[in-house]
Amino acid sequence: MNNIIWISTTKNKKWENVDLNFTDSGQDTFEITEESDQQIDGFGGCFNELSWIALLKLSEDQREKVISELFADDGCKFNFCRMPIGASDYAAKWYSHNEIDGDYLMKNFSIDRDYTYLIPYI
Repeated sequence: MNNIIWISTTKNKKWENVDLNFTDSGQDTFEITEESDQQIDGFGGCFNELSWIALLKLSEDQREKVISELFADDGCKFNFCRMPIGASDYAAKWYSHNEIDGDYLMKNFSIDRDYTYLIPYI
């Protein structure tokens, strides 16, 4: 079997190679094989209102450091991120992009609220 490398990051140690010593304990186990079913093209998170509100409590230098830790090559290297369309569990409060019941043509659709939190964050 090819060498399998497991890399772990903790608060005190970044990108540390972890030695995997699996034994057959008779318990629930999993097997690592050479077979691949899908390719991971990237990793990331979600832009949301509450995380931007939290970041705004930091100084600009501290905020840049956090963002660098997430996206820089010497950080987590996030390269895929998503954003909610309308309120998610991490919105400051519930909202949608169209509050008019029955507006099936979406004449009242607006992302104005996103200019407060999500768009500056992105």
